[in-house]
Amino acid sequence: AFRAVVCLAVKIMAAAGPKAPPRMLMYFVLPSSKPIAFDKLFKFNDGSTDTLLKTLSQKRNDFVSFLTTPTTAEAGLALAKEYIPHLLGLVHCIENQTDLRTYTPLTYTWTSSVAAEYAKSREWTGPSVYYESVMTFQTYGYLMVNAATELMNGATSDEDWDNRSKQASSYLRAAAGVFDYVRTVVQPKWPTSPSEDRPQDAIPAVAEAMSFICVVQAQQLAIRRAALNSKMGRGMVARLCIDTYRKFDSALAALQSAPGQL
Repeated sequence: AFRAVVCLAVKIMAAAGPKAPPRMLMYFVLPSSKPIAFDKLFKFNDGSTDTLLKTLSQKRNDFVSFLTTPTTAEAGLALAKEYIPHLLGLVHCIENQTDLRTYTPLTYTWTSSVAAEYAKSREWTGPSVYYESVMTFQTYGYLMVNAATELMNGATSDEDWDNRSKQASSYLRAAAGVFDYVRTVVQPKWPTSPSEDRPQDAIPAVAEAMSFICVVQAQQLAIRRAALNSKMGRGMVARLCIDTYRKFDSALAALQSAPGQL
C-alpha cells in the first residue's frame, strides 16, 4: 500500500511546470492514539515528580485529542512541540532509572497512517517507550508534510505560489530530518522482536523512504519555481531533476528492502 505513495509522487513530479495543479504534495490521514494518565501509573512518593507526570499526561492527551479531531496542521505542530520535550524527558528517565515501577503495565496504542485502507482503524499496542517515540515523531513528520500541502493549496496566483513554496520547502526539509531522526536515532534503540507486530509507520524502511520523498518534494517545488521565474539555469534544473529521480529510486529501494512488512 505504501508503494502507492511513491508512484503518486512520481506522477506529481511529471506535472512540475508553470501549469502544474495546485495539489502537488502528499497529505496524510493522521494516526490516532489513546490517552494515558502517567501520574496514575508510576509509583512515586514526591510531589514534584507527580506534578511533572501530570504535565506529561496533559501535554500528551492534548496532542492525542487533536489527532482524533484534527484542525490545521499548524495547530497539530504546536501541540506536538509542547509534548515532545516531555516525551524525551520520559525516555531519559526510563533509560537512566532502572528502579522505575508502575502500578499496572504501561502500554501505548496507535493506529497507522500508511496502512492499507482496510487496516486504518486497526490498533497496535506495545509496551516500549521507543514505540511511543517512533509514532510521535512519525506523526510530527506527517504534520509537517500536511502543513506544506495546506500552505500550497491556498495559493491564488503564480506569484503567491512562488512565495508560499519557499516556506513549504522548509516544512518538507524539516520533515525529512524528522524521519531520518526516527530511522537513525530512535529505531536503533527499539529491539526487534520476531513476535512483535508493528504498524507500518514503525518500520525503519518507511521512515527512510519518507525522508527521501520529503527531500524530493522540496526539490519539485524548486523545479517549478525555476519554471516560473527562469532564475535557475537549465543545467542546474537538469541536475535537480536527475537527483529527484534518483531519490525516488532510493525511496522505492528502501521499501523493497523490507519484504513481508509492507
